[in-house]
Amino acid sequence: MTSTRTMKTAGAASVLALVLAGCGGGGASGAPTDASQDEFCEKYTTGFLNAFEEIDPEASEQEQAEAILESLKTWADDMSEVGTPDDMSDEARDGFELTIESIQDLNADDLQDEEAMAELEDELSGDDKEAAAALQTYVTDNCDFGGLPGGLEAPSLPAE
Repeated sequence: MTSTRTMKTAGAASVLALVLAGCGGGGASGAPTDASQDEFCEKYTTGFLNAFEEIDPEASEQEQAEAILESLKTWADDMSEVGTPDDMSDEARDGFELTIESIQDLNADDLQDEEAMAELEDELSGDDKEAAAALQTYVTDNCDFGGLPGGLEAPSLPAE
């Protein structure tokens, strides 16, 4: 039961990190635009997964959410330092900035409230959804997810 709770919290965090990009403000817009593709992909894929690696399945849901949030914020800070490759489209870059900013604005309660997550997703503008999709397309097309544990695939946006 506790591993189900961990996966639920981790799943909520991954959804928020990828699709609730329209909630933030400040932080990623000053990120470099000349990162190597290898460095970007390495940080994006392994850094994001590491956010869930050390979650204690015996911890309370609140403690798990706080641990995931701390890891996600560290990942977002790292991504802000790495920045994006110069071949990334402007729309994908917008998705990057919005995703990083949304993570920086999250709190642990957001990760535990499925209804609030759904409301936040519904509030995203069409442009924000398109930017998040463009980022996802860039990552899927350019980053190697073949070595992810358990046969995981690149995170994806929910169908509209």
